[in-house]
Amino acid sequence: MKVIFNSLILRVLVWFLGGAAAPAITFTNLYNFSPDAFPNGPNPQATNSDGIGPNGFALVGNVLYGSANAGGTNGYGTIFRVNTDGTHFTNLFNFNLGGYDVGTGTYTNSTGANPNPGLLLISNTLYGTTFYGGKQDAGTVFKINTDGSGFATVFSFSFTNGQSPASGLTLYSQALYGTTVGGGTNSYGTIFKINLSDLSFGFVYQFTNQINPYGGVVVSSNSFYGFGQYGGASNHGLVYGGGGYSDLFDFNGVTGWSSYATPTAVADVLYGVTYQGGTNGGGNIFRIKTDGSQYTNLFSFPAPGGANTTGAYPYGYTGLVLSGNKLYGTTSTSGSGGQGTVFQLNTDGTGFAVLHSFKYTDGSQPVALLLSGGTLYGLALAGIQGTSLGDGGLFALILQPTLDIALENNHAVLTWNDPSFSLFAAPTLTNTFTNILGATSPYTISINGPQCFFRVQGN
Repeated sequence: MKVIFNSLILRVLVWFLGGAAAPAITFTNLYNFSPDAFPNGPNPQATNSDGIGPNGFALVGNVLYGSANAGGTNGYGTIFRVNTDGTHFTNLFNFNLGGYDVGTGTYTNSTGANPNPGLLLISNTLYGTTFYGGKQDAGTVFKINTDGSGFATVFSFSFTNGQSPASGLTLYSQALYGTTVGGGTNSYGTIFKINLSDLSFGFVYQFTNQINPYGGVVVSSNSFYGFGQYGGASNHGLVYGGGGYSDLFDFNGVTGWSSYATPTAVADVLYGVTYQGGTNGGGNIFRIKTDGSQYTNLFSFPAPGGANTTGAYPYGYTGLVLSGNKLYGTTSTSGSGGQGTVFQLNTDGTGFAVLHSFKYTDGSQPVALLLSGGTLYGLALAGIQGTSLGDGGLFALILQPTLDIALENNHAVLTWNDPSFSLFAAPTLTNTFTNILGATSPYTISINGPQCFFRVQGN
């Protein structure tokens, strides 16, 4: 790759990846959440300084913004930020259930409690949902600026208009879409819409039977799609959606059982996971057309326990990560370390591989992934501190080393994502590349002088 700068001093700067063999995947614990105040076992209102059970996040540049389901100073969850190298962690907000007013039968000063997987970033504002809290303790939609200011409850559920959203939000045509697992006119849950212009609330659909839509919806061309944990002909869950509500496909156990996932959509295809079932009992990865046709079981996980080194029981709360023809996801248990895995799979069902198997000392129950460049960032609900009582952490999996360059004040700043790789330089592509001893990312050089070529290379 050649980059030409409009500069009289530096004419051409080129970089590429070196090394003859494909690099090994590098796993790094970036941040470990602090122990809670109940060392002898979990507690619903356990407190700590940063959060318990991180479950969803968004990425902006080199900063990750995330939510933790519990913990913090009040015990009801947090919003945090941390750099992608694990530095400069900041607890931006502590959720609070508030106090119950016997006279009015409502909660006062409640910010919402227990934020759900999935944060949506719009400009410099994060939007999310809480499972509990709000005026009726039925959950909320909230927003907060990325600097921690401007927290506000956008909407407070009150049973008749929905109860307990369990996933994040989807942005489509200047409106937020989401689901609740209960409430609404029929008490079976809802799909709702909030217009960003005036924050007005409305129903897209109210479910007429119990399907428990734990996952969110994807919206396209005025159609919506999602998965149900229950429902369908055998009550093993279903795929729903279309221009209006339709039962598009019923899971039957062998094709999957109980999806908690948010769909991953591309064109007219939905990808998802079921938590259990499939041909082996440990859940599966599937794809299906948006009209309900051409269901394909792409991969079935083995039953958990024993010699299962593959992983089992994928939740898929925030959806599979799709990049090119590869899907990335997590399982909540099993693998060689017994505490879940990160996996990859080609969209045609080939090429399944376990990228990392967790043990308590590096995480337990991975639940969310983001891909940026050649790095997968993820969250583990528990583990890290060496026992099952750990409160979770943030991790990175470097899949492909990358080398980037930027001009800053007549200097070139080179950054690369894998610290195990070294920086090499040569005056031309045909010269021998020599190691710049001691160079670490970011590496700054003067742009005075002739052209220079750079590469990063594994040891």
